[in-house]
Formats: sequence, structure tokens, C-alpha cells
Amino acid sequence: MNLRDDLYTIDVMPHDEASPTFVVGLNGDHEIYRAHFPGQPVTPGVILLEMARELLQVTVDCRCEMVAVKNVKFLDVVSPITHRQVQFCFSRMTTADALCSAQVQVKMMDDKILAKISFTCRIDEK
Repeated sequence: MNLRDDLYTIDVMPHDEASPTFVVGLNGDHEIYRAHFPGQPVTPGVILLEMARELLQVTVDCRCEMVAVKNVKFLDVVSPITHRQVQFCFSRMTTADALCSAQVQVKMMDDKILAKISFTCRIDEK
């Protein structure tokens, strides 16, 4: 699945390699939002996980396959109506034995936390 440049765009690339933060713009006209939920669009949790995986892939410049999700907390809904842009703030990134683990917080532009995710991906050199 590739959601980048369809469901979301990367509006600002990270400047800090140790704790990369992406600013992404959400496409409120995407078909996912027509189904989930008409008139009151909400970004599904699994889509936030996929977005985090794709952004990690950009960060490590390798293909990534999600192999484990340790912890997920959805603290508020992510709607393209109220959140045209959100931040994906990565931290505690470690790489060993072809695995990359990371924590990411999905935040509003005013830094209110919407979701917290800890996951691990298998990385595959291009």
C-alpha cells in the first residue's frame, strides 16, 4: 500500500535526523474519508500506522515491512476537516539486525498529541 501523494503529502521534511518530524497534509477528498465516515471523516487507526511506516521508510531510506506493533494509543480523532496538517514526530529510533524500531507521536500543529505508536519494521536495503 502506498498512501503518500494520494491520501497525504509530505509538506515539510524533517531537519533533525535524530528525532525526525514530518508535517503532512491530509487529502480530505480521498475515498477513505468518503467511507470512514461520510460527513464526519476520520482517519482510521490502521491508516495512521501505515503512514508512520511509510514515513519511517523515508527516514531510513530503505523499504520497511512492519513486523510488530508494541503499543498504540489513539487519544483523539484525526479528521481532515479539523486537522488539514498533522505532525509525525519520531523518537527512540534504533536499528539492529535488519530491524528498525521507533516511537512516533501524531500531533496537531499546536503540539496536542493525537496518537502514540511504537512499532518495529524489517528493513530491506534497496
